[in-house]
Amino acid sequence: MKSEKHHDYQDGLYVDLGGLRKVNLVQTDLDLSDFFLANGGFKQTASRVVYEVLSYISDSRQQVDGTVFLSPPTPLPPSETEGGGRLEILGKSFVNIPPKTRDYVARSELESELSDLLKNDRHPIVTLVGRGGIGKTSLALEVVHQLAEKGEFLAIVWLSARDIDLHPEGPKVVVPKVRTVQEVATEFASLVSSKEASTRGFKAVEHLTRAMSESGETARTLFVFDNFETMHSPAEMYQLIDTYIRLPNKVLITSRRREFKADYPVHVGGMRRAQFEELVRTTATKLEINRLLTNSYLEELFDESDGHPYVVKVILGDVARTRQVNKVRRVIASHEGILDALFERTFSSVSPAARRVFLTLCNWKSMVPRLAIEGTLLRPSNEPMDVEEAIDILERASLIEILREERAGQQFIQVPLAAQVFGMRKLRVSPMRPAVDADTEILQSFGAMQAVDVAKGLDPRIERMVRGLSEQMQNEKSVADRIAVLEYLASHYPKTWLSIARLYFEAPTLDLQRKSLVSVERYLEINPQDVEAWRFYAKIARHVKDPACEINALFRIAELPDAAYDDISVTANVLNRYLSERLLIVDGDEKKAMINRISRLMRSRLSEANATDYSRLAWLHLNLGEVEEAMSLAAQGLDLDPANTHCLRLTQRARFSVSIPGQRSGAESD
Repeated sequence: MKSEKHHDYQDGLYVDLGGLRKVNLVQTDLDLSDFFLANGGFKQTASRVVYEVLSYISDSRQQVDGTVFLSPPTPLPPSETEGGGRLEILGKSFVNIPPKTRDYVARSELESELSDLLKNDRHPIVTLVGRGGIGKTSLALEVVHQLAEKGEFLAIVWLSARDIDLHPEGPKVVVPKVRTVQEVATEFASLVSSKEASTRGFKAVEHLTRAMSESGETARTLFVFDNFETMHSPAEMYQLIDTYIRLPNKVLITSRRREFKADYPVHVGGMRRAQFEELVRTTATKLEINRLLTNSYLEELFDESDGHPYVVKVILGDVARTRQVNKVRRVIASHEGILDALFERTFSSVSPAARRVFLTLCNWKSMVPRLAIEGTLLRPSNEPMDVEEAIDILERASLIEILREERAGQQFIQVPLAAQVFGMRKLRVSPMRPAVDADTEILQSFGAMQAVDVAKGLDPRIERMVRGLSEQMQNEKSVADRIAVLEYLASHYPKTWLSIARLYFEAPTLDLQRKSLVSVERYLEINPQDVEAWRFYAKIARHVKDPACEINALFRIAELPDAAYDDISVTANVLNRYLSERLLIVDGDEKKAMINRISRLMRSRLSEANATDYSRLAWLHLNLGEVEEAMSLAAQGLDLDPANTHCLRLTQRARFSVSIPGQRSGAESD
């Protein structure tokens, strides 16, 4: 007996019987330290169905969801997509597949992709994954009917674990056909009318695995598992499939979650605009509401529904019932039963970290850069959690969608409207609310964004946060969390280090300004050829009076392959000045090495030098006590510009040094 690790106490106690089975009317907390028993108080309001549970350990009382107990005690009806009880001929195949979905809107790209995957000699397991009501089963039915007509498989076996049928007027509870490995095996034996099934000691599971493993064209069977996530133990079922399925046999799975790695996934998302318009046209005609639907309302419906076909049908059904159009968000929020049918099971199955991420995303109601949500939840003041895995879980569970910016490959997360409304309802009663609110406040610092902003990448989001922080930098402690978030972004998107550096550089104290040097260094470690970053580094070093860092930056600029000669000359000038004013204290060998280093660069491109450049090179040699070489270079500069004051002054200084043996050169700069 154990509490399922991904459930809080409202989701109950589970017994492991080769797969987790829920124990009704008993609840527990995550660490099994408290237990709650049903204590009456069952009531139904306009928005909730609850009953009371009581702990005899802590004397605590809680209200928990009682929706499951509204189901009638009489046998439930079968699902509309359950599949037949025997194999019949359709086209050139033996099948038990249910009829095609009425009013199905063709999704040609997905149909073509799925058909090709099922016909090829690769990918023995294919999974259609997507949100509830998105059209996975309808798509599967459309394609397997086509395959049956053409005889691509000798047999197509449809095995449904569906426990809810989604109708426009609301979800309807149905009885699943199969839920366990044993039930699947028994159903298969019944469908193929196996003679062995009537013999004593018949082992249905072994019979199923042999059928999956048989090879040759006479054994070409497609096994379709619809609503795979509602199996009692999807992992156990998948393990059997993965172990025994052999080509040319194949398996097609439809599921809201993808938790396995050996399959080939096909993501079923919202409808394209043309498909949406066809769905609206056929549904509105049937409901006689065409005159109520304006172009602006259809724009809102498409944007807010994200092309989700079931949500669209529900909204249009509401228009038919009220004979008026209402705000899409408000209509969705009013259909709590539908939201539960679409998301409750999935939400309950994900990890606590995934719930935290999901609720935070729902609370902000904006598209969010993936790095921003990761950095926000991983900041030092939060408890450690695996946010990357949590996001991947949410994507596999179809609770979020991830958009990718093509140029830099950055990822942005959005929550579809129906899921977001569901999440906000969950957040109202969640004990995570204070933490989620704190996370959301930081996410809001990046500013709101829409899908059209994805092409602009991360930079505008980062700059938005930096602008907000710049006014608060007088109190570093108050912005420590947000800077930690930016540093996380920087570790994955290095340009962020430059934004952090600008934030520190514009801070009111010299201590904070010095920190900007470290941030630029972190960027330059990854991008050492970025000349503008080196210039920024030199500017900061000059401002905070760090000659060593400034000279290092100038040398790096001068030594870049495409350095301008002016950059080399400026480096020589600054070095001369710092040596002359004794702002740069180095020993004799280091001084000589630095001078020779920049001298070689200047001499290698003397054809580009003007008189001032010659004077700077001459001062370098004068700093080494090489008076004759300095005078020679000054003379060459005067040949180019006889009135150059720098060369003239240097000549005078050099003559003075010669006239007084041992006199220090006293190098100057212009």
